[in-house]
Amino acid sequence: MWSGDHKGWFRNHDGWRCESLTVMDASSRYLLALEATGSTADAEAWPVFERLFEEHGLPDRFRSDNGPPFASAGVTVLTPLVVRFIKLCIGLERIAPGKPQQNGRHERFHLTLLPLARAPEADRTAQAQAFEAFRHS
Repeated sequence: MWSGDHKGWFRNHDGWRCESLTVMDASSRYLLALEATGSTADAEAWPVFERLFEEHGLPDRFRSDNGPPFASAGVTVLTPLVVRFIKLCIGLERIAPGKPQQNGRHERFHLTLLPLARAPEADRTAQAQAFEAFRHS
């Protein structure tokens, strides 16, 4: 099972809004992706997942919260991203609204990222490089 979430946003020195997309293997806690995306839009998340699927294969299940791009406020709560997951036969697990402890490993990891958010880089490229260096450290 993989888990995914956006850490929350901060601004780089050039004013660019960084939304940190994190994806982890839930059992090993291996950080599969730490991406400097500009929004929580499906269009920014899908290329990250495409790359991960090519590198690591498909997970059996994916756990997320109820925010974008993993859920919507509509009747079906389906987003284009999760429809793609369903078509790939990836089982979806959503935590209950307001219960981040149900994805505790992932949320705990986000505390580790706080120093990176508190010391933003000059621009998107530099932020991506800092995230990649962190991921490999």
